[in-house]
Amino acid sequence: MKESILSPEDKNEIKGSIGFSLILSFLFCLLLVILVGIVPLIMFLFSKRPVNGAVQRGLFITGVLFIPFMFVVWKNIFKYIDLKRDKKLRFETSDYQIKKKKGSVILLVLKPSKLKFDIDEDLSLKIDATKPLTIEFVPLSKTLLFISHSEANLLNGELNTPSIPDLPDLI
Repeated sequence: MKESILSPEDKNEIKGSIGFSLILSFLFCLLLVILVGIVPLIMFLFSKRPVNGAVQRGLFITGVLFIPFMFVVWKNIFKYIDLKRDKKLRFETSDYQIKKKKGSVILLVLKPSKLKFDIDEDLSLKIDATKPLTIEFVPLSKTLLFISHSEANLLNGELNTPSIPDLPDLI
C-alpha cells in the first residue's frame, strides 16, 4: 500500500459527502424540535395544561430519536479527521470478491489486507473480476476515492460502456 496526499478533487469529494449528510441531519434535528417542542407549546397556548412529567417524556423521546443522528455525525467525524490528516492509501490487488447481499453490494479485498467496502450495484457491474483492481481510499472512514482496472475512475462513470439504442415505440 502506498500512502499519498489527498488531491484537491479528493478533498472536495469528502467535503461534499460531509456537507450533504450534515444538511440531512440538520433537517432531521429541525423536524425533531418541531415534533417534540412546538406541538406542546401550541397546546399550552390554547390553555391545555401539560400533565405531570410531560417535559421528561419529551426529553426522553428526543434522546431516543437522536440515536440515528449520532450515527450520521460519528461517520462525519471520521471523514473530517481523514480530511485533516490529508493522507490516502492506494494499492493494487487481484484477490478480491464482490458479494451481493440483501439491499447492498460489498467489495471484499482479501490481500494485501482484509478490507470491506460498500459499493453501488452499478459499480459492481462495471468491475471485471478477472482483472486486477486499483483502489484508493482514506483509511479511517474507508471512503472510496478511486476504483479502476486502468486509469479511468469507475466511481465517476468514466468507463466507456456501449449503450443500447432506444427502440421505437410500436404502439
